[in-house]
Amino acid sequence: MGEHTVSPLNCSVSEKDHHPPMPSRISDRVVYALFVGLCLLSNIPAMSFPQQWQYRRTISLNGTWEISTDGGQSWSTTVLPHIAPDGALRYRRIIRMDTASLHQQWHLATLGLGDIAEIFLNGRYAAQLVSYGFPTSTTLPSHLWRPGENVLELRLSTELRHTSFFGPQRLRGCFRELFLLGTSSTWIQRLEAYARSEQGGRLGRVSTTVTVTGTPSPAEPIQLRIRLLHPLDSTTVAEQLFPLTRLPQSVVAQLELANPQLWSPRTPVLYTLLVELLAGATPIDGARTLIGFRSIAIQSNDTTTLVTCNGERLNLYGVEHYTSAVSLPSAQSDAEIELLLAAGITAVRLRGNLPHPEWLWKCAQKGIALIVDLPVTELPPALLRQPTTRFLLEHYLRLLTPLLANPAIIALTLWQGLPEHPAVTAYEQIVHQRLRPFNLLFSAELYGGARSPQMPKLPLLFVRLHPPFVPAHATEQELQRWIPFQQKGTALVPVGGLPIAPRSERGYLVPYSAEAQAQWIWQLLTLCKARATAGALIWSWQDYRAARPLVSFPFATGSACSTGIIADAAAGSPRPAYAALQAFLQGDLEPIIPPGRPPWGVFPMHTLWATALLLFTGWMLNRSQRLRHTFWRALTRSSSFFADLRDGRFGDYGTSLLCLGVTGLSLAAFGSVLQEWLRLRPPWVILLWQLTPLRFLQDTIGWFLPRPWAQLLMNFCLWLLTLIAFAAFFVSIARLLQRRLSWNTGLVLLTWSSVPLMLPLPLLLVGERLMQEPILKILYAGALGITALWSFWRALYALHIVLRLRLWTIVLSTFWGLALLGIITFGVYETSRSLSAYLDYVISLWGLP
Repeated sequence: MGEHTVSPLNCSVSEKDHHPPMPSRISDRVVYALFVGLCLLSNIPAMSFPQQWQYRRTISLNGTWEISTDGGQSWSTTVLPHIAPDGALRYRRIIRMDTASLHQQWHLATLGLGDIAEIFLNGRYAAQLVSYGFPTSTTLPSHLWRPGENVLELRLSTELRHTSFFGPQRLRGCFRELFLLGTSSTWIQRLEAYARSEQGGRLGRVSTTVTVTGTPSPAEPIQLRIRLLHPLDSTTVAEQLFPLTRLPQSVVAQLELANPQLWSPRTPVLYTLLVELLAGATPIDGARTLIGFRSIAIQSNDTTTLVTCNGERLNLYGVEHYTSAVSLPSAQSDAEIELLLAAGITAVRLRGNLPHPEWLWKCAQKGIALIVDLPVTELPPALLRQPTTRFLLEHYLRLLTPLLANPAIIALTLWQGLPEHPAVTAYEQIVHQRLRPFNLLFSAELYGGARSPQMPKLPLLFVRLHPPFVPAHATEQELQRWIPFQQKGTALVPVGGLPIAPRSERGYLVPYSAEAQAQWIWQLLTLCKARATAGALIWSWQDYRAARPLVSFPFATGSACSTGIIADAAAGSPRPAYAALQAFLQGDLEPIIPPGRPPWGVFPMHTLWATALLLFTGWMLNRSQRLRHTFWRALTRSSSFFADLRDGRFGDYGTSLLCLGVTGLSLAAFGSVLQEWLRLRPPWVILLWQLTPLRFLQDTIGWFLPRPWAQLLMNFCLWLLTLIAFAAFFVSIARLLQRRLSWNTGLVLLTWSSVPLMLPLPLLLVGERLMQEPILKILYAGALGITALWSFWRALYALHIVLRLRLWTIVLSTFWGLALLGIITFGVYETSRSLSAYLDYVISLWGLP
């Protein structure tokens, strides 16, 4: 490729790498053409960009760079491609240029970095590279280069906003390949192309938009040649030639082909579109891309609405792909595609970060249809209204457009779970106007059971049928209720999947086991076939790498492949769930999956806690007559008990300490049950994460909540801290009122006021079903609510006796303080636009009016 490395941070471009001057004689032109042809065999990179550049010097910048995370104060070495943590980053590298190389125009190209890079060359600002993970390039000013050593520095900045709530964490750093591209003084700046079949497949039409810029040569005229090459023998089947009279200039052209071979998952035929920039008769720059003629449409009758490709039904049965691929596709990626084809899967929905462009082209060559989610799919309307979001959307669409030449991309998901809103309508209009020429379906996504006044007016609709939107292990009759009725013109594609507990007992009847998931997926697929939906997608919980570890995915296991079809990446063994998918797509009977060796099952921890607490409490009450007498007196004769506390006649602090411990453990157990329930509710977790100021606190909460013993300890400590804080508050109020109230008295007062909170403790004997059965949920919530109000009233009554104040004075002062606190909280809420946007999103999820 004409590159040799001088040092770990040096990239050298020597004179021998430079293209020779353009020859003037005809014989010299022939020799030069042969020389260029030989160079192209080794100089052209793989089909990684949306288009493959021709006649360009290509210098790979992968390898050793220097990186700084403190604004350039200190530097360390790293290797590109490189995934970096959050924060501002700087990369730099020394590039050596000889004098001959400086006569070329150099461009910096990337296959993906996040999000925006400011480029400095020899300490001076050169250009801006806006990527957001997409392939893109920018031109570097020629006057900034100098002979010898040049310092190339990239200063990356990250947009501090979410493009997705539930999506994987966006990649940071220069996480894909980086190149220097050398051209002549005139070059092709941008190429957009799309193909479609018309008149029932009898006519193929290719529309191209080519932008040429630079400085024209006064000696020879500049022309643009656009050719369409046959997929078998690369012969020219259509050609147009355009003279360029001025620069920069955009050329819009259309090529027509009679009776083209059509692209479909069954016959993935790809033509080659070759665009060349000619100086006289000599090519000086060019690009080629693969295209396919196909027609994607929606076909409806009285009972069903289907997706068609070239007039034939296209079954969208497949998987969702959560990519984290960084470099070129590996053997594992190739194994994924082969397993997809072996299973009969013809559709993959891409979510999160866009996969490597090479992976996209392999899907086109193998006949796998792709559905792409726009990166702003899950933003709430409050953020869609902001000008910064509109700016992001424009950049996304501009960077996405060159990728749409890939015929495998058949649909774009515009939004997910958004309610009817003017901002959503305006957003749809922008996307429709920008992408109208492309033969694509626009889709939306709803959560199962979402209370929407009407279904979205888009051709394709995905409906998520998995927890927490749909009850886990729902029966066929229950799933029937969650799938909305089909309306004419909208094709339905359910999305289903259940988590697998990595250490649970194996077996079909064991919840969240691999066998139970496979059986449930088989049930969902057969139901979709009976309802004649447009297809169904399977979602793998294990492969969802969320930025926040608790968002609905408590059973994530970590490393696996992107599509979730391989359970063990090293062994390459498929998951049982996809064995069921493969059997369904190939028309086989439901497979019998051999269960593994069953380990110990999941012990009902709540039952254990409740049993231990009840036995300990009963043993202490039977052993200590004083504790039994004090407990009964504090619960039934509050007036005399608190009066003795006021007069200092209650000195048995040992019984108070035991009561404090039992109450704290009871509340810790109640809190663990509640947290286990809230942990599966994404809106609450989103609010928790947004209200937690420091990443360290987020990681601490994320470590504690999935562990039952840690939940118990954390809730017990929170109970003690809350008790101490309220005791300090009561003592301060008493001193302001010139009343005598010691710390010990304040703690004892609150401890014995909260005795009713221990009464619902026997409910925990029910175990994990306490938060699963509706009747038990109501009983649990009612018991906790009644005892909490009872304890609150006892605390106010105790203050009335201890501080010798009127009861209504205590009550009104308390409610006045709570109202003041609520007003302050509401004020903070109103001043925070980000929090308002998240709350709007939560309300839309819950379906509240």
